[in-house]
Amino acid sequence: MARIVMKVVTNIQEEWKPQKNPNLIIRKENEGILLISDKQNIFPIVLNKVSARIFSLCDGERTVGEIISIISNEFVHNPGESIKEDVLSCIARLKFLKFIL
Repeated sequence: MARIVMKVVTNIQEEWKPQKNPNLIIRKENEGILLISDKQNIFPIVLNKVSARIFSLCDGERTVGEIISIISNEFVHNPGESIKEDVLSCIARLKFLKFIL
């Protein structure tokens, strides 16, 4: 299967409170993986464990900054390692795909 790599440049503010698009079809798989598609797209997008966790935290209540903090606490094991840019990139892609609003 071919893999498409997409670089999305978006100005994501840490105060923004993203929420899931209510028009999505979401199916959980093993190991925390999610398959997501909208009702018009027959090809689902696969989210790995970390991306799926980021998506699950987009509830309209948490800010992007809070999501970064939660993901950092759950997944970063090396002192000084920052995943802020990775989380922002994931949120930008989810927004670009209209999976979050």
